[in-house]
Amino acid sequence: MNKYYKECFLVLILLLGLKTVIHAQTSVWKGNVVDHQSKLGIEGVTISTQDQGRKAQTDGNGDFSIELEENQNHIVLSHPSYQTREIDTQGKMPVLLQLKETELEAVIAFTEPLAKVFYDAFENALRPKKNGDVYQTYAREFMWTNGEVTNVGDGLLDYYIKKPKQSPLVVLKEHRVLESLMEIPRGSDEAILSSALIGGLGDIRDFFTSNTGVNAVREVLDSPEEYDYVLKQNKGETGNEITVSFKPKANVEGWKYYEGQIVFTQDHKQILSYHYALAKAYQNNRKTINALLFQLRIDELSFQGVYKERQGKYDLYYLAQLMDYRISHKRIGDNVVSMLREVVVDDVIQETNLPTKSRLKAMNIFQNPSKYQTEYWKNRVFRPLTDGEERVLQQLQTKETK
Repeated sequence: MNKYYKECFLVLILLLGLKTVIHAQTSVWKGNVVDHQSKLGIEGVTISTQDQGRKAQTDGNGDFSIELEENQNHIVLSHPSYQTREIDTQGKMPVLLQLKETELEAVIAFTEPLAKVFYDAFENALRPKKNGDVYQTYAREFMWTNGEVTNVGDGLLDYYIKKPKQSPLVVLKEHRVLESLMEIPRGSDEAILSSALIGGLGDIRDFFTSNTGVNAVREVLDSPEEYDYVLKQNKGETGNEITVSFKPKANVEGWKYYEGQIVFTQDHKQILSYHYALAKAYQNNRKTINALLFQLRIDELSFQGVYKERQGKYDLYYLAQLMDYRISHKRIGDNVVSMLREVVVDDVIQETNLPTKSRLKAMNIFQNPSKYQTEYWKNRVFRPLTDGEERVLQQLQTKETK
């Protein structure tokens, strides 16, 4: 073959290759990854193709989405604390991951009640904030209605501790909101629905300091007649840790029972994290609650908290609460609603001068029109976002530039 034909042949091969690349089809594959024992979503699992060409991470609920080419039928799931697993994209969901054998040291037991064993840890977590302490936080709220993200707001909030057992003074320094309630026409169906939704997670002015998540899990560990427990000692970032997994017994009655886990330091003195939700086994027992003009039924309620060492002591770093519920009203009909609230603590400043009064008079960020100067939110990534969350945040960013 002479030089001319060789060059033509190479050009043809390149063109065919280029054509293949141009016409390669991709699709978005979504899934969910959960712990083999607790069945709770695992955050921070890396999802990758076998060639490591595409990657994604699971969010706080264990959900993920990854773009795959049509010839990619297998993905790899990896996490520092779990066994790496390769699965077929046609497999069933959710994907179950097991803790690494090297991480798991022993199943342990205590002769004393668990509430007594971990008494100091709960007391330290519930330790009253001191007068003059300021918790500088970033807060975010999402609202879904009938499967669609309908609103989102985020902002910088400072919590000034006035007295340990009183509601803090809250200063909303900057924030943005996709649609403030002040922008919704009064009397409209949207206004009626929004007014029924905004109180779903309670008051954001007390959210960070109410300790609802810790108190609920403390009650779980203090109820051996209603719950089964599994205690394991494993290696974590801070050294040896004790993980207590729990779920309700099979013979209990009612609906408000939780399943999940809480992690303690080995000396039982500190809580490192907790993540739990309403037990799915009792979902059929959920009750409808009459609330003034509405009927409300809670389908899911979950709590998550993470503690980090700061200034020689463990303090709350991340707090999240998710509630899914159904709400009925004569005029607006039946609606499926989901509310997510997250707070991350940036810093704690001690012995400061308190403001004369709170600058946040609403239960949540949605009730205030946007007021911002900086682009602080664009660098706030403390968990992977879902596709719907990314879309609505993009809408929010577009609104800013108008």
